[in-house]
Amino acid sequence: IAGHKGKVLAFDIQKCALEATQKLLEEKGYAGRAALIHDGHENLDQYVAEASVDVICFNFGYLPGGDHRIATSPRTSLTAVSKGLAALKSGGMMSLCIYSGGDSGFEEKECLLAYLKGLSPREYTVIENIYLNRGNHPPIPVFLFKKYRNKKTERRHRRSTGLENASAYVCKQTIFGIICQPGLPEPPASAPFAGRLSLPPGSLFRCLPAPSGSALHF
Repeated sequence: IAGHKGKVLAFDIQKCALEATQKLLEEKGYAGRAALIHDGHENLDQYVAEASVDVICFNFGYLPGGDHRIATSPRTSLTAVSKGLAALKSGGMMSLCIYSGGDSGFEEKECLLAYLKGLSPREYTVIENIYLNRGNHPPIPVFLFKKYRNKKTERRHRRSTGLENASAYVCKQTIFGIICQPGLPEPPASAPFAGRLSLPPGSLFRCLPAPSGSALHF
């Protein structure tokens, strides 16, 4: 997602999680592309400037296979999301994987969803996803998009990324797609999307799988 020139900052309060991540980065040849920070995500504003980040990914709950007593909390998670919104650039995206039930309880989920639902629709688009065929309180994936400050800025950004013909886009995990207005010329081959669908806005569609390593950049 960060592209060839991007940088990733990863936060965790457990050293074992950072050590495992460092080992994986070295194995994949990405050790120089990421900064691993031994700190809570609620302190992210100490490491990034306002309106400087393209994408923020939150994975709440506890470390899989770790001590379930060491987990995110409603207070720190709300602080992290609030600071994350300030750190996002206009046109940036935030993903949140919210857990509940079991050791996690429900307070964090309810607090986060209530906060996200209260955000201004003029400034943010918030999409909550659900698992229709899983029981036992499955995680809730949420995607948030920070809107551009004005139409002129949005048009300029779309031209620079080759997406000026796109009327809408969708993304979910590693599946990406774009809906383009019918009859318009094809966007350049370098445009970062998985497939073109010449459908009127609002039509039902199924996205195409993205090639390995591809992503949308905003």
